[in-house]
Amino acid sequence: MKSLFLASAFATAAASAVLATSPAQAACTTSVAGNNCALFDPSSPSNAVYSGYTDAGWATNDRLTDISFYSTSVTSGFPITLTNIAYSLDGTTFVTTNLSSTSYTIAANGAPGTGTNLLTAFNIGSPIGSNFKLRFTIPSVVGFVPTDGSGSIGAFVRNQQSSGPVLPQTQTRDSSAFYSPTKTPSPLPLIGAGAAFGFSRKLRRRISMTA
Repeated sequence: MKSLFLASAFATAAASAVLATSPAQAACTTSVAGNNCALFDPSSPSNAVYSGYTDAGWATNDRLTDISFYSTSVTSGFPITLTNIAYSLDGTTFVTTNLSSTSYTIAANGAPGTGTNLLTAFNIGSPIGSNFKLRFTIPSVVGFVPTDGSGSIGAFVRNQQSSGPVLPQTQTRDSSAFYSPTKTPSPLPLIGAGAAFGFSRKLRRRISMTA
């Protein structure tokens, strides 16, 4: 009976090891300006939502002027075309008003503010506030296999006051590419689990025969 208990415990632990290696689609938002806002797995498309635009100037300005994208430390997969681009002023309803396109092709690594601006500037009529969000889809990045989150896709957004000599406010968000270390189950846990379950069945059969 003690052997059976140990075998069952081993089987459970091995099964847990297998389940722990299931791939995870990582995505997040942040309320801290400048921090990474999402993680994306380059092997499959990822939906990113950037939020947390809390700069004081940003929140009080009432004219949206720029939306563009860039990449840093991405060494392959170009051109990378982002799709489903939309933004929200209230944090809930996403629109494409005054965007020249809902897709954006990144041809090479760049710097914030150097890409093509998708937005025709427009006055909102009231302060933008901190509910602004930007969403889009990052495709799979062929051939790029990061392990430390060094490669990223970033968004550059800028606004200003509709009147008065006020400097524009800019904020960026980054989506770091990352493969979780536990993304792919290794053969060892799978073999271990199989052996444990098999051993457990043999013990049960032996006990039933001697009962």
